[in-house]
Amino acid sequence: MSLGAGTVKTYITPKPFTPQNFKPHPAKETLLIISETVRFALKNLGYSVAEAPGYDPEIIRQIQAEGEVISDFLAKVLRARRTADRDELKKLTDTLKEQVSAVLAAAEQLKAIAANTGKPEWVNVYLQTVVTNLAEVEAHVKRLP
Repeated sequence: MSLGAGTVKTYITPKPFTPQNFKPHPAKETLLIISETVRFALKNLGYSVAEAPGYDPEIIRQIQAEGEVISDFLAKVLRARRTADRDELKKLTDTLKEQVSAVLAAAEQLKAIAANTGKPEWVNVYLQTVVTNLAEVEAHVKRLP
């Protein structure tokens, strides 16, 4: 095809690439660390009740009840990570700061369960790891803006 008389062929020149100065909200990285730490704690909590010979079913229920508190906290952390609105993020991080005490109470319960029951030693190791992870979560939550 040829251009008609008086028609000028034009080209669109793309702009050169300019790197963007992306600065995420400071809480997002902390929330990622918190979520991974809580997930690791829940994984170890699951290992502590898996295939436990000679376990008292009541102890298993107690451990699972504390796991529900921790799972609920994780759900709130993940919700805060997904939000794009900075005002809502601030509200959610404030809520997490208030609810970390429930997670610490769950950690204390798990510590008591580990100390007061006659379980195999590997179960106590898992429970102590969960308690340590939840203490780390508290330290990270304190750093949230």
